[in-house]
Amino acid sequence: MTIFFHHTAAPLGLRRLDAVIQEIDFLQYHFQGRTVLLRPRLRAKIPFPRALFGFQHLPWLRRQESGVDFHHVFNPDLYLFPVLKWLKRPIIYSPVAGVSKTGIDPPLSLKRHIEWIVVNNRRDWERLQRLGFHNLRLIPPGFDRSRFTVSRPPLGDRLNVLVGSSPWNLSQFQSKGVDTLLAAAQKMSNLRLVFLWRGFFVKEMEKRIKAAGVTDQVELINEAVDVNRVLAGVHAGIVLAERTTLVKGYPNSLMEALAAGKPILVSRCIAMADLVEETGCGLVFNDNSLDEVVQGFQNLKDGYREYQEKALEVGRDRFSLSEALEGYRDLYGAMQQTRP
Repeated sequence: MTIFFHHTAAPLGLRRLDAVIQEIDFLQYHFQGRTVLLRPRLRAKIPFPRALFGFQHLPWLRRQESGVDFHHVFNPDLYLFPVLKWLKRPIIYSPVAGVSKTGIDPPLSLKRHIEWIVVNNRRDWERLQRLGFHNLRLIPPGFDRSRFTVSRPPLGDRLNVLVGSSPWNLSQFQSKGVDTLLAAAQKMSNLRLVFLWRGFFVKEMEKRIKAAGVTDQVELINEAVDVNRVLAGVHAGIVLAERTTLVKGYPNSLMEALAAGKPILVSRCIAMADLVEETGCGLVFNDNSLDEVVQGFQNLKDGYREYQEKALEVGRDRFSLSEALEGYRDLYGAMQQTRP
């Protein structure tokens, strides 16, 4: 089969560090296809309206469609790019972060254009069910857990935390909690933060670290690294977000942290928070305020042994690569059989 994988998140430079690109690479490895970047320019001076995303490829797409079985679109939210209405082959759509960027429910008219909607968490599946969408597939995320080894660095007085999902623009220093975490380091001299960066705004981040006076407490990793090795030196992982569609429903860095036996801290708006509350493998933040984050770090430290044991269980039992692959194989097989 031949699949066109459409996406909007293809960073320049450290491309392979993007979680959506990693997921598409995984699918391309197992199923034939090629990628199509819908976003015209990633670093345009003037924001490009997303209603026009993809039209730069439309003539080429129309010429290529005869050799395509179907399209699979990856985007943070369930937004029907107008260009997709011009395509003739069936469309699968994966809103990888959440159902809606604006909070407005997606219209049922989407069903006329999308064959299947694939969600990675039960929160989004139940919401779409309530709205009347039944062309749904729930495929939980999976990855190669064998690449990660359980490690137990002594806790002592210092708390080392790996921070995932770095900003793509300046506003995300606030909305992804970077500024809050630097302020937390100011308040907690025993807190050490390890940021996984992706090439954007490195000098800005270095400036903010220096301005906060926490240079000795922060490590900024702006290159492709062995995450398993980095995880061996930390006690927990954290991802913060002010709204659902800023990060994937299941951030890669947090799944990898659990695979290494590390508790995780996550904002409630991120779907993975449901797993944390269900299993006790970490802590959930309600408003991402400085006081709440500082208290959360302290609570993690005080109850670390119990959180760690729960994280070990979850990391061992969840995120099966074979189950995720089987889910896609079943879906893609069904799509191929119904090709006109």
